[in-house]
Amino acid sequence: MLLEVEKVSKSFGGLQALNNVSFTVEAGKTIGLIGPNGSGKSTLFNVITGTIPTSSGTIRFEGKNITKLSAPRVSRRGIGRTFQTVRPFMHMSVLDNVKVACLYGHSSIQWQHIAERRAREILELVNLKDQARIPAADLNVMSRKWLEMARALATEPKLLLLDEFMAGLNPAEVLESVEFVKRLKDIGITVIVVEHIMKAIMSCSDRVIVLNAGQKIAEGLPADIVRDPVVIRAYLGPDYAET
Repeated sequence: MLLEVEKVSKSFGGLQALNNVSFTVEAGKTIGLIGPNGSGKSTLFNVITGTIPTSSGTIRFEGKNITKLSAPRVSRRGIGRTFQTVRPFMHMSVLDNVKVACLYGHSSIQWQHIAERRAREILELVNLKDQARIPAADLNVMSRKWLEMARALATEPKLLLLDEFMAGLNPAEVLESVEFVKRLKDIGITVIVVEHIMKAIMSCSDRVIVLNAGQKIAEGLPADIVRDPVVIRAYLGPDYAET
């Protein structure tokens, strides 16, 4: 098993953001993670990646306990991520943004020319090669999203966590993003994707996990999740679920 999350909880003072959450992720799968706003999705990403510590529970990656590791050490183990709020180094070029990730990511490339070559390969993969030399500040919203993806891929992750990567995109851009997520499996990357666009997440996920108020309330195939009364109740309320 690639990732094991066992009875993980996280509280912020009196707020219980995660409560006894458990699930596993097999290598080569794409897992959708959904839930209403405030259900704990981003908090779960943060504890998996070492951005914030757990209050209790255990996280294992490739069979090794990573619960207490810092974010840089988790990244070097092979877990990458994107963030809801995209924050590239605005004053740096697109190419240099990706080079930084190559130099300090999972493989920690030590030579500048090797890092640049790898960065150019990744920019071609995400269709940003023609914008390599422009400052990140000059990119539009869509291109900044792809730069965020490129920086995450530059760390050479075995597991990639996508936090609302498709938010704010138009339907054509969402479709392009879905197809890209599907192709990530072909290059050996396992994915957990948080998304509010249900059609998108259901079409690219092998399995879906549902959080509500910090608890896992459902897990299963996409076709089963969309018909689950517990899930419908969490999103739309009890009256709608009864119908």
